[in-house]
Amino acid sequence: MPDDIRIISTKPFRDSFTDDVARDSVKESFLEYKTTNNNIQDGWIFGRDVPYHRPNAVLQAEMQHVHLLTVDSYNEDKQQYNNTSDYHLAYCFNDDQSIYCLLDMLTHEDTESMDIMLNLAELAERFKTHF
Repeated sequence: MPDDIRIISTKPFRDSFTDDVARDSVKESFLEYKTTNNNIQDGWIFGRDVPYHRPNAVLQAEMQHVHLLTVDSYNEDKQQYNNTSDYHLAYCFNDDQSIYCLLDMLTHEDTESMDIMLNLAELAERFKTHF
């Protein structure tokens, strides 16, 4: 992983927050998580971090998601992979993982919407083409 990681975000990610402070906190915590591989950050805990499995456009775009937990919902007796929540951060990254793109904050119900997922896959593909 590169020493210098950059985070960019999409309009759906930015629009998913009503509070700029919370949005910036998630963005900064995600950067620290990816830079240090420490999933416990200031106010946020990153749980299971895995690729999406469907639909095909999402697979081709290599989209990932990481579960976002609060201190109250985190179980420190479980491994990171086993800590999940209904809220997760959809993201993708460039080939050398030096730039991450925060696509959106989603619930599991959101991921059932083909429109949402295909729109995010399109954004991820545009990101990958550009970076």
